[in-house]
Amino acid sequence: MKKLFITGFLLCFFTTSVFLQDAEHTREGPFLKRIEHNLYEGGKFNLAGKSALEKRFFGDFNARIEFFNTLLPCLEEVSGFRIVKKDSAYILEVKYVSNFEEARKMLKDSFVSYDQFVEFYDVATCSVPVSNHFWEELYQKMVSVIVNYKVTEVDKSYERDGYVIHTEYSFSGCSSATFRAVIKAELWSLWVSFPNKDARKMEKLCREIINDVRANKFSESKYISELNAFEN
Repeated sequence: MKKLFITGFLLCFFTTSVFLQDAEHTREGPFLKRIEHNLYEGGKFNLAGKSALEKRFFGDFNARIEFFNTLLPCLEEVSGFRIVKKDSAYILEVKYVSNFEEARKMLKDSFVSYDQFVEFYDVATCSVPVSNHFWEELYQKMVSVIVNYKVTEVDKSYERDGYVIHTEYSFSGCSSATFRAVIKAELWSLWVSFPNKDARKMEKLCREIINDVRANKFSESKYISELNAFEN
């Protein structure tokens, strides 16, 4: 019995170590991982880790999983999604800025802060129902990306004019992704610029989900296959 326990422990440790190596942080830009309370006393959701723009998207509560994506430097694209449960059904809510060009032109010569600027955005929502199986697969994989993301080398970025810039990449067109998940009573989040490996795969998958929902061609089977590939 003792030998069986030791063997099982070593097998579990070895399997976990191998998976962690697949999610190592190499050649990316800055990142931030947070673990905090999901709820305050009295049932109030903890939204402290969300930016002013994120709160325009997800400022009412913390869903079990959320994805938020921007293209820098001028927020040329802002979009995200979350999965919410309504009664016994799961709903995928995709959110995006529907009037970005109009807002940018209107405020081009205005002297306003960033927080004031995002108040002019119109955030549109389109939703599709999803199965329990899809929700569970996406939740498990996103949690794995957040929990297992780690650093293995020195960051090569530097700061200029208030922006953090990676020395190996052009600043134009870089992306920033936030993955957020509720794990029991905790709220876990990972913000990363220039995501790589599993984080890059997850960002790409999430962006595809957003585009497909907006184009009314979302197919669960396509994404179940892609999510299964995270285990390879």
